[in-house]
Amino acid sequence: MITSAVSLGHDETLIVHVAPGTRGGDEHYPEPFQRYGHLRLAVGLEEPDDLIADIRTALDTALPA
Repeated sequence: MITSAVSLGHDETLIVHVAPGTRGGDEHYPEPFQRYGHLRLAVGLEEPDDLIADIRTALDTALPA
């Protein structure tokens, strides 16, 4: 349901990886963000329960127990 994007600001939920060193002001981010970057999520108009399920599935896949 969540789509990878290069820009945010649509009515659908989008996510983009902000790599370290690609945005100004990196020195203001916590050290792990400076090293690894971070994910930026723009929440759209989908059902909240669907978005939560999608994020939970993604995390379970990326970080198996």
